[in-house]
Amino acid sequence: MNSINYEGTVSWVITKDCNAVPVCWYCITKMGTDAGQGIIPFKTIELIAKKIGKLSGCKIFINGGEPFIIPSFSELIVPHLIVNKNLLFVTSNFLNPINDYLAFIDLFYDSIYKLNLSYHAHLFLSPDVFLNKLDQLIISKKNEEKIQVSGLLMPGKLEELAYLDKRVKQRYNISLYPQHLKLYDIKSNIRLPYNYSEEQQAYIDEKFGYKRKKERGYPVGSKGVKCSAGTKYLFIMDNGDVYPCQMSYYEKPYNPICNLVDSEMHFFDNTITCGFDYCGCGSAQNLAIIE
Repeated sequence: MNSINYEGTVSWVITKDCNAVPVCWYCITKMGTDAGQGIIPFKTIELIAKKIGKLSGCKIFINGGEPFIIPSFSELIVPHLIVNKNLLFVTSNFLNPINDYLAFIDLFYDSIYKLNLSYHAHLFLSPDVFLNKLDQLIISKKNEEKIQVSGLLMPGKLEELAYLDKRVKQRYNISLYPQHLKLYDIKSNIRLPYNYSEEQQAYIDEKFGYKRKKERGYPVGSKGVKCSAGTKYLFIMDNGDVYPCQMSYYEKPYNPICNLVDSEMHFFDNTITCGFDYCGCGSAQNLAIIE
């Protein structure tokens, strides 16, 4: 198989299907006009995986929906993606049986950048239920090195998230990674429409706010900035549509660059100028500011 040298990042929404009940209200799979188009056949997922796998030397972020509910995800999909020494960052809601995650780490340890386990407050009875399951997965220092825990800030769940953050740090060499900054007004320190105490607000600002985002190198107020979207970063939907970035999908100013069901991988030759008020791609750590 001919490979394409691509030292960039690919983010693939591998499926819109999910085992979360009730379905999460924030999920990116609901943001596009084609949301709810139906579940993509396995053969199509496998074909897209083979075409992404032709890229060599890149980091592939896999999310959804829930990747681990795809039949034979580890056995038949992942091998296509790593054939050219790509690294995987897979996000899961951690609802699958623990053996699915243990097998994934065991099979692909050297190809895993991170297995990101996302704490969804409305899906677990308590943070302790999540932590007890985490104990079953982190059975060695070797496994711990591959795990990232992330948390979604939800209405009325701040104390729960802060508790999980504290306990994860106490048990492991892991800290909670904040998710879904794009949902809120990141230009004004995320002044959420909830009545938090000064102490609670300080925690929000530290974890989710403008200062933290800026320190991590993500621009706030990106309009007019040239970036690597479409050159060093690609956003791929479950139907094979390839976009320059997440924003160009769910804000819909761009047509797809190509579709991997119908053609081979294409990407831009030159950088583009961002047309959005803020960068929603920072969660994947992909943006490369060049001027």
